[in-house]
Amino acid sequence: MRPLSRRESQIVALALMLLLLGAATAGIYHLLVVPIQESEAQMDELRQRQQRYRQVIGQKERLQARLDAAVLDVGQSDSLLEGDDPGTAQAELMSRLSASVVGTAELGPGCSLLETLPVSRPQAESPYTRVTVNVTLECAMEPLTAVLHDLENGRPFVFIDQLTLQRRSGVPHEGGAGRLSVRMTASGYLRKSIPEQPPGTVGGGQ
Repeated sequence: MRPLSRRESQIVALALMLLLLGAATAGIYHLLVVPIQESEAQMDELRQRQQRYRQVIGQKERLQARLDAAVLDVGQSDSLLEGDDPGTAQAELMSRLSASVVGTAELGPGCSLLETLPVSRPQAESPYTRVTVNVTLECAMEPLTAVLHDLENGRPFVFIDQLTLQRRSGVPHEGGAGRLSVRMTASGYLRKSIPEQPPGTVGGGQ
């Protein structure tokens, strides 16, 4: 094999320098540019998730804003829970929540109703009885938004007193939003039954 001429040696040296420069550029790109791009993508995801959270919280506030109007509107009987006692009304409230969740089965990653627990609360002086349940869900944002929208617009009315959203443990922060752990307290109202007075007691007569 003949030795390289001076010109050929310069060409080989230049090619090696270009190769090393390309490798160094690729290394710098992966060390600096790629992490920055990944961070920007994560920030975009966080901003999108924050926007979805704000939408959900906004629906919660609209639900609460309707409370006074619904309770005072005696003419809208279908806005109240049926039943003669709180136990029956709580069962209807649980059924209402379950039906709303089942209706989101085809939306995105879906939504599951994990638990409903009745809550006992002291009753205020009012012609209406408030019944409450604690609810635990696993939902993606799209079906959760649909559930809250259904509760807001359907009958009987269901009011969300508390709403907590958390990323499920063990779910990576990268990638899609997936399902969230959702805890909320839901309430409805039924009209208090008026006890019948025995004959002869009207107006306190003899």
